[in-house]
Amino acid sequence: MLNMIKKQFKLRKEEIVYAGIIECVTFILGMIVLALIVKFDDTTDNVFELGTIFALGATLFTTALLAFATFGVSFNNAICMGRTRKSFALAYAVVSLCMTCTVIIVAFLFSIGEKALYPFLYPNYNFEYAVMNHITPMMIAAVILIEVIVPMFIGTLLAKYGMKAFWILWALWMFGFTVLPRMIENINVSDKSVLGDIERKLVSAFGGISITGWFAIGGIILLLMLVTTINLVRKQGVKI
Repeated sequence: MLNMIKKQFKLRKEEIVYAGIIECVTFILGMIVLALIVKFDDTTDNVFELGTIFALGATLFTTALLAFATFGVSFNNAICMGRTRKSFALAYAVVSLCMTCTVIIVAFLFSIGEKALYPFLYPNYNFEYAVMNHITPMMIAAVILIEVIVPMFIGTLLAKYGMKAFWILWALWMFGFTVLPRMIENINVSDKSVLGDIERKLVSAFGGISITGWFAIGGIILLLMLVTTINLVRKQGVKI
């Protein structure tokens, strides 16, 4: 098993390198954006770890996309090399876990660096420790689970069903990030319409769920994704 994990690290070394480059570049970009805001926005009184937020968000998003695209290739390579599907899935998850934890740790180090640096760069501004004060251990655990399970789930769907899965996932993405926000914005406009009534009921139902409830719902969804991934990987054939 340890040998399989080492081979997974080798197979995904480009992803690891890209993640490191992206995290460093976006960290610097975030600091530049903050400097421009301070310079040109006279209403700004506070500064915060914008570099860290840029680095963490961009790197997690990019590594997830890379996992979507490379999961099928990694699977084919592993099976062709004589590895079992079970050992591959476990090794892939371990490597993803290590990558995600490393990205988060580096981001927190960046956050500490920004806290030490900004009092010298912006002595007349209040510093808000946005990352450390607002990111809880439960949120970190949730991010790690999402970053490990969701890319494997989507990568498995894409490897097995190809473009059919891609278009379905694309449609869900567009609904969640374009249609749904517009529905919420139009609630007050559509006061007397049937659609407006449906929208208000949906928002009322989901808005009444507590944070703990959302974590529970998210945990159930992730568990279902994990079970589905395991079953699909067990039945997945090798595509040459």
